[in-house]
Amino acid sequence: MVSATMTAQQAIAAFLERLEQEGYSPATRRVRRRWLAEYLDHALNEQEGSGLSAAELMELPRADAWLTAAAAGRTRERNTASGPHSPAARDTQRSRIITYNQLAEWLGTPWRLEVPPPTTGEHLDPEEARAVINTLATQRPVGTKAATAIRTAAVAALVADTGLTVAQIAVRKVGDLVLDAGDPPPRLLYEGEPYGLAPETVDVLERWLAQRAEITRPLQGSDPGHLWVPVQPGPGRGARSVPEPTPPGVHPAHINTLRAAHRRLVLEILGRPVRPGQLRAAGEDPLTALGHVHGARDEIDLHELKLIDHARAHNRSWTEIAAALGLPSRRDAQARFRQLAARWPDYPLRSRPGTHDAARPQDADQLHAP
Repeated sequence: MVSATMTAQQAIAAFLERLEQEGYSPATRRVRRRWLAEYLDHALNEQEGSGLSAAELMELPRADAWLTAAAAGRTRERNTASGPHSPAARDTQRSRIITYNQLAEWLGTPWRLEVPPPTTGEHLDPEEARAVINTLATQRPVGTKAATAIRTAAVAALVADTGLTVAQIAVRKVGDLVLDAGDPPPRLLYEGEPYGLAPETVDVLERWLAQRAEITRPLQGSDPGHLWVPVQPGPGRGARSVPEPTPPGVHPAHINTLRAAHRRLVLEILGRPVRPGQLRAAGEDPLTALGHVHGARDEIDLHELKLIDHARAHNRSWTEIAAALGLPSRRDAQARFRQLAARWPDYPLRSRPGTHDAARPQDADQLHAP
């Protein structure tokens, strides 16, 4: 249980830092940060006091009010094709609930929200996608070859990390993978573009490559380098009456083989269907998905501006704000505030000078240290 005196801002900052320390992927941390910033901003705007403690933030009426507003599209900062206040998608509401529950568990507060079941055709929350991949990599149904299980997990991990389709990943070569740690970090190369890989994905891929090396050993140096290969010899080819089986690795594993293995293993292990596409960070073209990432980053930055402004309006020091933001000094926090305020010059700053602050400048470009 965290300290009862911890503010909501401090609790969220500490929680996000804990996720990073525990090795959560950047995608998961980005989702958690976005929803918690939205939740805190909504709670601060709704309540009448000067601030919120961590325990007050987690009270169920506040969570319910936030989810109701989000479902109606009232928390959205950017327009959409359906209008600025179009209803939230079910998968994003589910992700908000999971985020709340995860923070509540870490804080040790007693309340939890019921998580609705996943909807077929929608994308899984990043943490859920990673859990599915981990299950595929560690649990093998009776009668399933170890190589089939780890190959299936490796395909799923690449789909989740890169946002590429199974069809795009199925034709990759071993040489398209760069798994050595360092600078640049591990990545998959696709049509000349690098796709970064999380540490857990690298681990699964290395396990598959070890299996693959054993499978293709009979080729004795004539390995054509297909990333995905059958796990057993295929039917023979040629004019002989009894053709010899084709050694694994001569031909790539067919895309239907990869999909069928995924479908069968997921049903046996999880008891429900999860298509590979549901594991992807975005069910769109990568460039479209990048546009959404840019939009999400803008939303997070605007929330950050609002929260800094709110903290200053309630006489929180720049040193405290710097600590909450993970910045080394108060001057860095002030510089960050100036940068954000310059990006949104029309945002009505409400902070007022504290006891030891200089007068608040009227122009965002004139913001200066106290």
